[in-house]
Amino acid sequence: MKQRMLVRGGLLLALGLVAQQLRIFIPLPTLLMTLVIGTLLNCVLVIAARHINMTVALLLALALPVMAFLQGHLPLPLLIPIIFLGNAVLVALCNRWWVKPIFVLAPIAKTCTLYGVGTLLFMEFGTQDTLVTAVLFGLGWPQLLTAIWGILLERYLEKRIF
Repeated sequence: MKQRMLVRGGLLLALGLVAQQLRIFIPLPTLLMTLVIGTLLNCVLVIAARHINMTVALLLALALPVMAFLQGHLPLPLLIPIIFLGNAVLVALCNRWWVKPIFVLAPIAKTCTLYGVGTLLFMEFGTQDTLVTAVLFGLGWPQLLTAIWGILLERYLEKRIF
C-alpha cells in the first residue's frame, strides 16, 4: 500500500514539474500562462489530497514551489514558504472537507493566505517597488481563479479516472 502511494505521489510530482515547464514550450502571455499552469498545479495538489494522503500532498505543496524557484519561475526565494502555506491551506481543506462549497471556500482561504502573508512579509522588509506590486498581484485574484479551476478540473477527472 505504501508503495502505491509513493508511486502515485511521484507521478503527480512529475506531472507538476512538467506542467511548470509548459512556459518553455507554449509561449503565451504571462497572465494566461499563470492561469493555465496554476490550474494544472492546483489540480495535482487536490488529487494528492483527495486520493493519496496528506503527507504526500504536503510534500508536493512544498516541492512544487521549490522546483519552480530552481527552474527560475519564481523571482524571490522568499516566495517559497508563502506559496507552500497557501498550497497547504488548499490541500488541508480539500482533504478534510469535500463538500460542494469547498470549491469556493478552499480557494478563498488559499488566496487570503497567499496575499495576506505576502503583504505582511513585504511590509516587514519595507520593500515597495514594481516587483513587489507584480508579485502581490500574482498572489491575488489569479490564485483564486486557478484554485477554483483546479478543483473543478479534479472533480471532472475524478469521475473519469477513479
